[in-house]
Amino acid sequence: MIKEECIICGKQFETKSITQTLCSTKCQNKWQSLYRTKENSPNYNKNISEEQRIINCIVCNSKMRVKPYQISTKKFCSIKCKNIWMTTNVFQNSDHKKKVKKSISKFNEEHKTRLTSPHLKINKILDNLNIDYINEKAYKYYTIDIELNKNNLCIEIMGEYWHCDIRTYNQIEYETQLNRIIKDRSKNKYFNLKHKNILYLWEKDINQNIKLCELLILSFIKNNGMLENYHSFNYNIINKLLTLNDNIIYPYMTYNSKKIKQYVNLKTQKICKKQIDKWITYSCDYCKKEYEILKTHDKNINHFCSVNCYKLHRNKLTEPNKISVNCICCDNIFLISKYDYDISKTKTFYCDIKCYNKYMKTKHNIIFNCEFCKKQTSKTKADYNKSKHHFCSYKCSVEFRRL
Repeated sequence: MIKEECIICGKQFETKSITQTLCSTKCQNKWQSLYRTKENSPNYNKNISEEQRIINCIVCNSKMRVKPYQISTKKFCSIKCKNIWMTTNVFQNSDHKKKVKKSISKFNEEHKTRLTSPHLKINKILDNLNIDYINEKAYKYYTIDIELNKNNLCIEIMGEYWHCDIRTYNQIEYETQLNRIIKDRSKNKYFNLKHKNILYLWEKDINQNIKLCELLILSFIKNNGMLENYHSFNYNIINKLLTLNDNIIYPYMTYNSKKIKQYVNLKTQKICKKQIDKWITYSCDYCKKEYEILKTHDKNINHFCSVNCYKLHRNKLTEPNKISVNCICCDNIFLISKYDYDISKTKTFYCDIKCYNKYMKTKHNIIFNCEFCKKQTSKTKADYNKSKHHFCSYKCSVEFRRL
């Protein structure tokens, strides 16, 4: 190893190469920032001056240095300036708004099959009342089933099973229901912070009393999203008027986490998808242990539960027919099966992998003496023919060149 002094920090360090002058990547980065930037850079285009590289931002008029290929394309100094320009020039444009509405309408038409039957029923009511709406309106973290465009109000369609209707389910029996309740709680909190109320229309009310849902939507629009209660199962029609029930029901999504745990009683278990007809049971021919195999994999006459059992069984059969053989490398005597002896063409045998590697090195490698320390070593023919001088190590090569 060679001792060198770093050009930047002055620290002493050890290296193998003669040309290395920096101790770490940090020092290398500092050196490049001092001596390999701007005009000193090897990729610097001298045809474009420094004045041409400096451009003003379109929004805030702040100066920024730009690469040559960005002179004609870059217009903004930051993402904030880009967003400001997009909101004023693109998003407020009437033509752009029309294009967006058309694309949304096309998407909704193509994906109508994804909407549930209660969702489609509510869409029919809104179409009959000539109310402008959007299906599956996306927000930052959540999507709303229906959003009324003019009034900026939200409607959620609540499935009886998925959202766990408290009228049919006295307990939360399935894990999917529990996960959905937690999501409904967080969604409600998110939209309350945005000062947006959601009208929850439940599946049972949509299927059994659709007139109630229609009156609820109309009163929700008239009162600008303000209602005494936002769940459809707490309302009833008396004398063609919408009235609130005396006994108000609170869904699971309004409960605390401690209270929800009291109602959780998960019954579902993991279903085994194994097809019993496609499997066969066998006893191992060596250890007599029972195990299962697919019918498609059952091709052998003998059956074993593991690879180890197969090897032990094979050794039992080959014990009387074994032959003693000498290792070529270390001359140790060891046993080998008659089958393996008959297969080999060269009749060369090794007691283990170490002996095999040693023999292959001595057979194919070139043995030579190091030119510096005179130590005997070996190399492959390809490595030996690469250079005129031959050494046992890198240290010997460095010290030989110094001489």
